[in-house]
Amino acid sequence: LRNFHESAWARRNGRLEVEGDLALAQAINASMYAIRTSARPDYPFGTSPGGLASTGYEGHSFWDMETWMYPTFAVLEPDLARSMFQYRANRMQGALEKAAAMGYKGAMFPWE
Repeated sequence: LRNFHESAWARRNGRLEVEGDLALAQAINASMYAIRTSARPDYPFGTSPGGLASTGYEGHSFWDMETWMYPTFAVLEPDLARSMFQYRANRMQGALEKAAAMGYKGAMFPWE
């Protein structure tokens, strides 16, 4: 099991190096780990900014996912970014219906 786990993480592009700033590299990699542990390319669901490592957002998928997390994964892990996008696309019809019911044009995604 450990070998499988280590191999799976090795395929996820490893860690980011920040030359000359170990503290920044550690902060970036800890944050990336927190998010990566709660998202999978083969499982299109959203993730909260703290991932599984924090209860601060209580699991809610706010716009933070697309604004703060998606751009990084689009570069580092395109399959994961595609999965995150698919999460919203799968809920588009409901978001259109919610906006219409509230008297708005466009889509209105729930925060929960």
